[in-house]
Amino acid sequence: MPHETPSLPQDLAPRDFRCYCDLEPRFRDLDAMGHVNNAVYFTYLEMARTAYMRALGPEWAEATEDFGARYPFILVSAECQYRSAVRQDDRLRVYVRAAHLGSKSFHFQYLVCASDGRVVALGRTVQLAYDYAAGATRPLPPELRAAFNRVEADGAHLR
Repeated sequence: MPHETPSLPQDLAPRDFRCYCDLEPRFRDLDAMGHVNNAVYFTYLEMARTAYMRALGPEWAEATEDFGARYPFILVSAECQYRSAVRQDDRLRVYVRAAHLGSKSFHFQYLVCASDGRVVALGRTVQLAYDYAAGATRPLPPELRAAFNRVEADGAHLR
């Protein structure tokens, strides 16, 4: 099987990001070898993505009875490249940025670093704007584009 070219930029660095959140691995994140299990990295990306969405404003990420109206997106792709093992005592900073805004989708890129400066993972997710009532994709609203531009311009330590 031929090796595919990675879809993630391999030279990402913290300076390329304006937003980040800090995480601490939990005991339950560890596998039998004592390091963070590969599947848990997707949870770390999700935590950063959720924090980023909250930074966009409550109109885009607030859970309500009609969740689809307040979070009108679906995750259509997620990938992670592992670079270095993470142990429970490591502290992590997950950098996240909106790397692409399409007509109906947006892409997040992630850089996961340990407190000692090691790059431990790179990630990418693709989200698609979705109308749950109609059961169909929809264009990204202009207000959402403006919110992305604001967050990217201001930067944030996401919580």
